[in-house]
Amino acid sequence: MWSGRYRETHAKLEDGTEVILEGDIDYWVEGGKVDLTPLEAIVVIDGDRAAAVE
Repeated sequence: MWSGRYRETHAKLEDGTEVILEGDIDYWVEGGKVDLTPLEAIVVIDGDRAAAVE
């Protein structure tokens, strides 16, 4: 994630933080390379997990 984009998210990310990333995916057939360019990071909290299961 670009640093300017990261600052706009107001999310505090540390090692081990579970997030949902939204962004653009690029795929190159030759070599099978996949790139993800995150545009938004949403921190997952316990309540979010419970809502997803329901």
